[in-house]
Amino acid sequence: MKSLDLNFIRSQFPALSNDWVFMDNAGGSQTVKQVGERINDYLYNTNVQLGATYDVSQQASNRVLEAQRTMAGLIHAMHPESCSGAFHYPVTSKSFQINGSDIFSGR
Repeated sequence: MKSLDLNFIRSQFPALSNDWVFMDNAGGSQTVKQVGERINDYLYNTNVQLGATYDVSQQASNRVLEAQRTMAGLIHAMHPESCSGAFHYPVTSKSFQINGSDIFSGR
């Protein structure tokens, strides 16, 4: 059986390359390098208003939709049964907007 390459895994988390120990709550979780690279790419190349008719906006909208569908798949939900956002309150609020009638009707 192949052994786990811990040095490679640690190298994928740039914040772990210094002398600090991170013991924050979940909001302070360390990000894998590829996530940071994807966020940078989005911000540098498609950081525009979503839903417009011009090409870059369509690209940005498609990227956001792809991310939402991927996240839904990770929790075995159907899009748009899941929602995403920067903070807990707006995500919870949006979730109730999407699923509220089902929640309150007992479905």
